Amino acid sequence: MTELRADSSKTFVAHWLQLKKDKPFTSSADFLDNPHPELAPNCIIMEIVGTSITLRLEGTDVVNRWGIDETGKNVQFSNEPKVVHSLLRNGESMHTQPCGLRSFMELGVRPNLTLLMEVVILPLAVEEKRPKRLVCHSAMLERGFFNDSSARWQRTHECHWIDIGDGTPTNKPSIPPATNINRNMKD
Repeated sequence: MTELRADSSKTFVAHWLQLKKDKPFTSSADFLDNPHPELAPNCIIMEIVGTSITLRLEGTDVVNRWGIDETGKNVQFSNEPKVVHSLLRNGESMHTQPCGLRSFMELGVRPNLTLLMEVVILPLAVEEKRPKRLVCHSAMLERGFFNDSSARWQRTHECHWIDIGDGTPTNKPSIPPATNINRNMKD
């Protein structure tokens, strides 16, 4: 299994697996009806709608971190369709071959400040004919400093599949390109 660094990431996967029981995925309804009080504030539920991703739920810590609640809006990354395409491709892989995804993301968020996050994404089962859903948990790992007074960017350093009991895809996860971000993140 892919090694997770943050304790909250490990707890997130364990909670998802507990709700999954003997099914391929945890259902969206089960996940929402059984929130983990320590994890829920750092979770996002995304819905894959055609060629876009819509945020269906953002935890309070995520909203506070970014300074805005974008529930119900489509994910956009400074007009970088390659980022959304990467998320769509990975989401499709997670639903085709039940597995999760772990990545390390570096964010340049304020003058001279970077944050390193571990991001874990797991598939959620939905009723037939409903758009596919993913649940994402983010954990801050460390803060760093850099010498650019105007940077607002994100860069994914690595992505790995997480085996949740049924193996992992043979293809490697799609790593999104570095991109500028439009949001004013709070540290």
